[in-house]
Amino acid sequence: MGDRSGTIFKIDTERKIFVYATLEPSVAFYHLAVDTEGTLFVTAPALNSNDAIWAIDTHGQAKPWYRGLGRPQGLALAKDGSVYLAACLHGRRGLVRVTPAGEATLALAGPNLVGVAFSHSAPPFSPPMKPSSMWTWAWKA
Repeated sequence: MGDRSGTIFKIDTERKIFVYATLEPSVAFYHLAVDTEGTLFVTAPALNSNDAIWAIDTHGQAKPWYRGLGRPQGLALAKDGSVYLAACLHGRRGLVRVTPAGEATLALAGPNLVGVAFSHSAPPFSPPMKPSSMWTWAWKA
């Protein structure tokens, strides 16, 4: 869990809470996802267009994994190691995909998109009928 001041907390198996990492302060809640290696990916929306996706290793060392997003929110990890999130990229908001190689693309435009989650049981992707629609995204490995 994290707070808006920049602190990421970890709760161990004995329910003890300690500071795990420290990031830039955020104007909104942090969005978190963990990959199979134990790396914690975090977005921390600020008020600029150069926000980062942070990678925090299993020892709590944080580093920018990708930088250049506006108001990144939501976060989901794909099986191929790509990170998907709602953000502005090059002035356009929508579902952004960042590959492990650091290549970012706008996967789906959507000005009101604020979060993303993946499910193995979701129906196939279909484009929204209007900006306020709920989107689902599914892919085959």
